Amino acid sequence: MITLKPTKRQIHWAFIAALLLLMAVAAFIRLRNINRYSIWRDETWAIYLATGRGDVVFELPFQTVIASPPAVGFDGAPHWWHVWNTLDMVCHPPGYYLAIRWWVDLLGQSDLSVRGMSVLFGVASVAMIFDALAVMQGPWVGLAGAAILALTPIQIDLSQQMRPYTLAMFLGLVIIDLVLRIERNGVTRGKLVALAVFVALEALTHYFAMAAIAAGGIYALVRLRGTARRDTLAAISAALLVVAIIWGPFIPRSLGSFSNALGIGVRRQLVPYTNFDVLQRLLFDDPQRTSWITELALAVLVFVLPLFDRRKWIWWLWAVLSLGSIFLVDLARNSVLMQFERYIFIASAGVYALLGMPAPGRFGWLAPVVIVLCTAVSGAARFQAGPRYAAGSVYMWEEDRYSAEFLREHLQPGDIVVLTSNIVTYAEFSYLAIAHYNGEWHVPVVLLKYPMDEDLRRQVFGYRRVWVVGRNPEEDCQHFMPGCKIMEMGGVTFDRAWRVK
Repeated sequence: MITLKPTKRQIHWAFIAALLLLMAVAAFIRLRNINRYSIWRDETWAIYLATGRGDVVFELPFQTVIASPPAVGFDGAPHWWHVWNTLDMVCHPPGYYLAIRWWVDLLGQSDLSVRGMSVLFGVASVAMIFDALAVMQGPWVGLAGAAILALTPIQIDLSQQMRPYTLAMFLGLVIIDLVLRIERNGVTRGKLVALAVFVALEALTHYFAMAAIAAGGIYALVRLRGTARRDTLAAISAALLVVAIIWGPFIPRSLGSFSNALGIGVRRQLVPYTNFDVLQRLLFDDPQRTSWITELALAVLVFVLPLFDRRKWIWWLWAVLSLGSIFLVDLARNSVLMQFERYIFIASAGVYALLGMPAPGRFGWLAPVVIVLCTAVSGAARFQAGPRYAAGSVYMWEEDRYSAEFLREHLQPGDIVVLTSNIVTYAEFSYLAIAHYNGEWHVPVVLLKYPMDEDLRRQVFGYRRVWVVGRNPEEDCQHFMPGCKIMEMGGVTFDRAWRVK
């Protein structure tokens, strides 16, 4: 085993300037059109969970006039520490929701503000991957990995959403960076304390992000020697023990919401599911345009060649453990989580680091150069097209704020709002989104999952005016309130609000 001698590698100012330019570009392309669309379902849910109100909204009765709708916003919300034990309906640890709460308390809850936290950690990750790669293989490799991370479309998309993924990536990169610095320059008390803190934060952010922790631990076990190995593993173990003590009792309750299978099931589509397009989705705007040769080349660069270069092991472990854990969960649950970009995103930093490093041979530097250029072209296409998470999305929540504004301008005492949806939880999310943009509800509400019966119809139409929020005006009127006619319309594009009395 080769032992690296402690060194202090100086980075020329030109590389620092190039990194700062990359970070500026990354920030610019992530901030452009970031609030073009309103928050969508998962973002609405995250904001609500950050209030510490638990699952009250998801216990509201359907087919019932709710005369005093519950509050959902931050005004009058429980103290931030209540977030810790109110996550029964979400299968994530509390770290991200606590971060949102503190962020909102500091900077407000506008769309730009709450999404700005994802931008911050997305851009900070560009600096972290540069530092981690530069520590081991020099600043040119650091710039290559940083450029890939800064410019890939999936990074742009998920940096524009209020979701925990860029935070989990940033924390994972800090962990990897600390382990590599311990290997290169030796162990210190400061590094060990920082490592323990960031391991605990990562473990409390996302369960799939545990792959970064495992990668650092396995690498330390294999590559470090003597007190460096002992102290590094002790710091990681101590952090995980603390997390197990403070969060462990809540994990069974949290993971209970993870029992439902998604999609048609991986076992019924095992062959197409196990192709290599996951790597292309991490890199390109439209992976369907790439050939099988590209798929094979990327798979070799990420999964095969790193096994023969010990400097790449930590990144190989991150990528393989991330994707492997998702695949095993899919096999166990007969689900297809690997099809969702937000989950495979967890592996992205490890993949970019591997692709930013030279391949073996005299012309090994060509691979990083080609990949950087390709991701730059793909990132430019994403920049021109604007946010992908909303346009044509199956969630169709991107216009909630227009429906909310319409209702705010028109609702008066004596009115009632009907929220329609024949899909589970969509009516509740409409309630959350409109309340998010309008503050609180001041009129009675009905959540409809089935057509009104005569008794409910008499109650609803006993109010002075009846406003409806749904996904399709004509279809919803025909299905939920046969015989009603639309009198006034509001909202645009997808979700709409209208008056039927």
